[in-house]
Amino acid sequence: MIKHILTTATAVVFSLVLNAQNAEFENYSWSKTPIISNSDTLKTKDGAAILLEKRIQEVYDNKKGMFEEIYVFHRIIKVETANAVSAYNQIYVPLDKVIEIINLKARFISKSGKITELPKESIKQVENLENKGNFKVFAIEGGEVGGEIEYFYVVRRSLKEYNGLTIQSETPRYNVEVLFAFPEKLDYEVRSYNGFPKFEYQEDKNEKRYLGAKIAYIPSIEPEKYANYDASVMQYEYTLSYNRYTGASRVLSWNKSAKYFQNNIFTLSSKEEKAVSNYLKSINLDKLDLKGKIRAIEGQVKTDIAVSLDIERGQPLETILKVKNAAPIDVTKLLIALYRQAGIEAQLVLTSDRTKRPFDPTFSCMNFLNDYLIYFPNLNTFIAPDKANFRLGVIPEDLTSTYGIFYQPVEYNKSLQGVGFDIRQIPAANVANNSDTMLIKVKLNPTNSGLLVKTNRSFSGTLAQNYQTFWSFIADDRRQEIIKETFNLGTENSQLMDYKVTNSNLEDIGVNPMYFEVNQEAQSLVERAENDILVKIGSVIGAQSEVYEEKDRKLPIAVSTIMHYYREIAFTIPEGYKISNLSDLNMNVEMIYDDKPSCGFSASYKLDGNTLYIFSREYYTREDYPSTEFAPFRNVINAAADFNKKTLILTKK
Repeated sequence: MIKHILTTATAVVFSLVLNAQNAEFENYSWSKTPIISNSDTLKTKDGAAILLEKRIQEVYDNKKGMFEEIYVFHRIIKVETANAVSAYNQIYVPLDKVIEIINLKARFISKSGKITELPKESIKQVENLENKGNFKVFAIEGGEVGGEIEYFYVVRRSLKEYNGLTIQSETPRYNVEVLFAFPEKLDYEVRSYNGFPKFEYQEDKNEKRYLGAKIAYIPSIEPEKYANYDASVMQYEYTLSYNRYTGASRVLSWNKSAKYFQNNIFTLSSKEEKAVSNYLKSINLDKLDLKGKIRAIEGQVKTDIAVSLDIERGQPLETILKVKNAAPIDVTKLLIALYRQAGIEAQLVLTSDRTKRPFDPTFSCMNFLNDYLIYFPNLNTFIAPDKANFRLGVIPEDLTSTYGIFYQPVEYNKSLQGVGFDIRQIPAANVANNSDTMLIKVKLNPTNSGLLVKTNRSFSGTLAQNYQTFWSFIADDRRQEIIKETFNLGTENSQLMDYKVTNSNLEDIGVNPMYFEVNQEAQSLVERAENDILVKIGSVIGAQSEVYEEKDRKLPIAVSTIMHYYREIAFTIPEGYKISNLSDLNMNVEMIYDDKPSCGFSASYKLDGNTLYIFSREYYTREDYPSTEFAPFRNVINAAADFNKKTLILTKK
């Protein structure tokens, strides 16, 4: 990730301030006499509501002439059930970039007004909690139903030039305020999303500027199926834009990021050039076309080099090639260097996960530059350089159908070089490239009442990559478990007889579909009713998702993978029987969006002698739709589930 990388590049800019200032909010505190809220109109979720949430981020220059921050977080939570008391009595204070905890207080105010304050000795430090960094943690003692938990902390921390914060959750919030305070010669830009109010400048005072937003009520919003929750709730992003103590140019900008990547990705030392050249000679590129060369280089690096966020950034490439590990930015640098030395045009792309923080092309904020891709314009395709389980043409779908910055070296002459950039869409996955095809032969077992099911199934694109990533590294008993889960016949009374898998290696990702040949027997897919035989034919395609929400849809619709399903079932009708309900197999449910079919499910049949052929297709061509389209989208999802419930009625001729 680029986050915090630019800090060192701009530290000098932030240090050239002559006059130290006093921090206005370092003595922030709460009211000594809290007022308990017992309003009948208060809306809670699971017994809790946040009655007040205040965030203050104050920038000031310290005695050494360096910019620092005072950060204040203050919250009051109403707890009306025992579960709510239990859920909120643990309080976590993040210590990222924190230099000093100036003040930290917590108390419980009972329904009758009794105040119990937290003793300082109950505060403990937890190292790297759930891989999210260090925290101070403390528990509220004496919590009772009907009371309020109140706490605040004031910390002194290093300057955070840019960041993003989520301000909405499943718990409703009242009286929410966010305030930025900073010296008058600085300037911030703050962008609100998903309904959070626009930030407005307030009256300047004491050579300081104030930029804030307030909202009286933020409703609870629950996670929903087929939604990107994190990307859909209220949030804001901010960036320091100008420091007029040192000049009139923008401090952090796309232009500055291009300069950074010119120095840290595209420029190599003589030792690095030599090390890359020697490594490239070890990769056999003879007689390979462009695509083959890209794959060979990518595959070799991803086999040789371990990548981790925990590895120190900025190691020279000759060191990386020796120690065989690298940070994401450095393995990206290595791959681009190899491609350039091999004469392959390769562009650096920075973007962000659209399911969590969608890239805003209109807002020059470094917080969107979190994920690396490499783009090959001659093939119009990408690789994910720091992700070992992806290969050319198959990248994480969370990084598709969003914007990114494409950086490319520009050579004006031998002595004057630079890096240009443009912002454009990273295209969505092609629905034809993400397919799941099943060819199924079904017949009754003449020796018992079971159903014999032979399935040939192929996955391509991301659907194949999900298996090819790990299949060759797991034991056979685990493989059998996965086969049973993937080819679930909707019943516990099924037996896996044998299976065969091909194209299951990392080298097959993006090259070859993965094939499964599976033979199963299912006892409970066949029932007898007097002289009739009932065959649960829909179950042979496996269990299907279904959505029956009665509440009004709140969040936009998100489809995890653009994909296409094709099912062909060949059922052998036993001698002396006919099928009396063939018309039940005809289905066609389609969603029209932007005046064209966007997703759908259809099924039909053909009778050929004693063989019944059933065909079904299901497809999704977009990653997202507005919440207003949920009803027709749900109909498509449920159509596949309805087909899964189809039963053939076999009657004697």
